[in-house]
Amino acid sequence: MANFPIPKKVHVALVGPAKGWEHIWLTIWDRVNPGHTIYVWAPKTLIYKRILYSLLFSERIQQTTETDYPFDIVRLRHSIWQKIDTFMGENVDVERLDIMRADFSGSVKKSFIDQWNKTKRVLNTIKNSISRAVVEESESYFERENSEYIKYTLGLKKTLVAARAIGFSHLLSDGGVYIDKGLLPSLNEEPFKKRGVSLTSISGMGWGRIAREPLERAKVSALLQKMYANGIIPNPGDYFKVDDIKLPKEAFNLVKRVVEEISIGDLFNKLSSIGLNGYTHHKILFSRALFSENRAEASYLNDSIEPIMLEALPNNLLLQKVIKETLLFHTLLEKFKKNETIKQVRIPQLQETLKEFYKNKAAVSSDEIVKVSIMLTELSYHNGDFDYRILASLGYDAFERLKKTHARAISSITEKNGFLANNPFYSTISYGNDSDLPEPKYKRAYDKFIMINLHDIPENIEESLRKCYRLYNNYRIQDSSSVLYDFVESDAMQRQELSIIAGKPFKNIGEDTKVFITGSLDFSGTESSAVNHINSRFLVKKLLSVLSKVIPENTTVQNIAFSFDNSAQDIPDVEGVLAAGQRDYVIPEVLRELAKKGIHANSAVAVRGYLSAGVPRQTTGGDPNGPSTSRDAPDPELNRIVFTRNEDDTVTYIA
Repeated sequence: MANFPIPKKVHVALVGPAKGWEHIWLTIWDRVNPGHTIYVWAPKTLIYKRILYSLLFSERIQQTTETDYPFDIVRLRHSIWQKIDTFMGENVDVERLDIMRADFSGSVKKSFIDQWNKTKRVLNTIKNSISRAVVEESESYFERENSEYIKYTLGLKKTLVAARAIGFSHLLSDGGVYIDKGLLPSLNEEPFKKRGVSLTSISGMGWGRIAREPLERAKVSALLQKMYANGIIPNPGDYFKVDDIKLPKEAFNLVKRVVEEISIGDLFNKLSSIGLNGYTHHKILFSRALFSENRAEASYLNDSIEPIMLEALPNNLLLQKVIKETLLFHTLLEKFKKNETIKQVRIPQLQETLKEFYKNKAAVSSDEIVKVSIMLTELSYHNGDFDYRILASLGYDAFERLKKTHARAISSITEKNGFLANNPFYSTISYGNDSDLPEPKYKRAYDKFIMINLHDIPENIEESLRKCYRLYNNYRIQDSSSVLYDFVESDAMQRQELSIIAGKPFKNIGEDTKVFITGSLDFSGTESSAVNHINSRFLVKKLLSVLSKVIPENTTVQNIAFSFDNSAQDIPDVEGVLAAGQRDYVIPEVLRELAKKGIHANSAVAVRGYLSAGVPRQTTGGDPNGPSTSRDAPDPELNRIVFTRNEDDTVTYIA
């Protein structure tokens, strides 16, 4: 196959409020790659909408009490977009809008003006300070043609999803290199190798991932200090204070000497106009972190989504297919969110649609189609802030899946993995589990809080207590109104008691009290077998014993939360009523048995699928490699089931 040079174009997409360092970061790229034009795709209308959406969403969440959960995220998003659309209208010139005339709160208006003005200043600085930068602030054909998808991605927790969609569309049109926001070019090892035999130890060649980490951090620290001294960047501040530069003093001084003697341009690797070959093994779109000896930068991420650089020729067929598949997924999701079909019906329907999409091409296996169908189905039911995680999992295999749809060899997409993510411009907020929206500060619907740690595996006691204590600190009001118990069981003495770990117990509890019980109990499914039936009865008895020690008879509490793996035991559908004689589910049976003692709860919460106390890796359905569909407390657990016992002993539930 003939090789063609990659166009000398760098594509960057900015679709959220500027952090303030964007022009500094792009200045470094410009200095290292003087032959490239940097295209900054920053549609003002989309940035305006994203800033406004994030502020309105955060305000709404902060006004939401726990009794509102689980609230309808789709309806919430829709209501926020309605407010924005009503204010902005269609085909609007955002510079003519007067936010002060909008029907928003004063705090939203003030925060918006601050973020909007800062973003405009940053974009103007890029225009004026980088001669080869082209800042495009109008929406392109792709954004206009796929406005609903762009709106959907702007409403996600991460701006990364929208930014990549826009960046990929321009990469498809023009070719070149797409880079995620905040990445720096990779370090050039040659200057470190040329300093003589005594300095070969700091080249990093042959070092393992763990050994390279302090070396790489030392190099980045020295580079930033040099750029700061030369007036290229402002003081990176806390980055110089990190305590994990564990190099011997002599080695660190050698690193600093090399950096001081070599020009900035020669210390970084330049983008090369290499020819494309006919294959690549790299994952693209939303790739996960890959840890290997020759990819030391990945070791710093510890995130669910890995940053990428991606290069391609114009009109690359594979990139075109990735974009089409992504848009198809969104279309299918929107279709299913608008009807009431159950999971058992949705999955076959999705499979047929996907088979049609991949038809007449080399085989995409049935297993792959089933996997995608199940993940899309879960996403269609669980419309939460974790959407980006499932999208990441879907995108992870996009390249491997879609390259099978080509019967003949074509020019491939090449993922560039030469970058530094270990720098003050790169933010794990955009890639990992933290939100780029302000952290919600929920109003508590309870004045008193009781947490109980319940474990049945002696080896896990310490780990279980550690996780519980972290959750306790998130939920508690103050020590005088919160208490953390550890439930201790002695088989030898047949003794059960509650040990106080933190806080102060109180005598009077009632509808102002939340009870949270968590730890390690094994909730099986509800298949009608003798083993499962016996296990269910055992769990009911154990939970009753513990709760009865905490809640006095003839007491009604505000809520009891059961945060155990699969404590809702994969209850079907999204809402329904369990008959009084339906005794297969543990939590409803616990509510019935408590009622016999005069103990009631306005509601009880259990978790569908997997959600352990404080463990962020949990998945729906128990597949450790599957998509996460929940967030740890105290964030809304959007795959949870809320149970309410009725007077006739039936139990109503809603997911």
